[in-house]
Amino acid sequence: MNKECPFCKKGVLERKTIKETYTYKGHPIEIEQSGEFCNGCEEGVLNGTDLKANDKLIRDFQAKIDGLLTSNEISRTSCHPE
Repeated sequence: MNKECPFCKKGVLERKTIKETYTYKGHPIEIEQSGEFCNGCEEGVLNGTDLKANDKLIRDFQAKIDGLLTSNEISRTSCHPE
């Protein structure tokens, strides 16, 4: 069953993965974002699973930009205290 695009009302939503550039404080990162994207206007509809898939990657990217520890660095520190 085809889903009509809620944005343009002309296109159809298709499930796919696209390359998306995310920018934080002027620093870009390219991520692969899954979701339903319109074959007309190219807008996307993301569900919770789609958003969660890149959550850790984006948060770690933000931490690096802010000079904070990434989730892997925190795990290593808490697993092997000095």
